[in-house]
Amino acid sequence: MAQVCEKSYYSKKGSSIQTTEYGAGKEIKSVTTLTVTGASLKNGEVTSDLHSVKTQDGKVTEDKTLHYSCNVNQVLWGVGAVDTKTKKEAAFNYPNNMIKGQDLKTNMVFEYQQTSPEGKNVKLSVKVNNRKVTGNESISTKAGTWKCIKITYDFELKIKVGFIGIPVKAKVTEWYNPEIGVVRSEIWAKDKLESYSEITSLKTGR
Repeated sequence: MAQVCEKSYYSKKGSSIQTTEYGAGKEIKSVTTLTVTGASLKNGEVTSDLHSVKTQDGKVTEDKTLHYSCNVNQVLWGVGAVDTKTKKEAAFNYPNNMIKGQDLKTNMVFEYQQTSPEGKNVKLSVKVNNRKVTGNESISTKAGTWKCIKITYDFELKIKVGFIGIPVKAKVTEWYNPEIGVVRSEIWAKDKLESYSEITSLKTGR
């Protein structure tokens, strides 16, 4: 599945995508709105600034700026947090024309901070590795249907509130479309679905 940067939603300023996170029982856990605040298209390459706002129970728990870039070789999705190894923004890579069995060679650790619904500062450390392409599937959500590339990886999250650190290990499965990004993702712990997120609305900018 080829990446055409000019067709990306993130090549147009004003585009916005809303992703809703659900618990295993389909209860809403959080809503994240991603808005393109700036976009540049030059020689077929796109670079964009994205404003990400996450809410839980109507309260903002995360507000950050991410960076997106697309060229003939790959897409880089910044996470708005610093990679502890490179000291640069950590980013997920999505090579052009990914195929089943491809090792995406992702091994990164990044840290960031957010506010809990109770108003407490929470520090998070995330480790990602063993990221691979496992196939192709079509995924439907409230916002539409897309042909996607299925990717899995190991995920380790350490949540720290005050002096208490809580480690969580899980496996993530995501369905990625070159034009829209991650359409759906699932977090599994010990073969049990813990939560899932999917695109629930979108608006194309100009």
